[in-house]
Amino acid sequence: GDAARVSTASRRGLRFQNFVQRGGVLVYAEAAGGKWNVGASAAAPGEIAYLRALIAQLRRNSLSDPRRIYLVGVGSGGIVSLQAACADARLFAGVA
Repeated sequence: GDAARVSTASRRGLRFQNFVQRGGVLVYAEAAGGKWNVGASAAAPGEIAYLRALIAQLRRNSLSDPRRIYLVGVGSGGIVSLQAACADARLFAGVA
């Protein structure tokens, strides 16, 4: 659908090909229902729990260096990225 097209177009626009070619692991977290739960008073606890679980799974599968996990988000995904970093800064090397 439209959400898949937007997501694919956004991924191309982020231009992480060089990162992957140099051996980086790139994971695209998708919001449930195509929309992240963000709001003026929401701390997005479900989204943050989802990202923590995703990172834990990557570590269990030895797909990530715990010292080099970065979050990148666009639009509401950017808000969730910042909220996750604020909730547990020790998990991430950086956020954009």
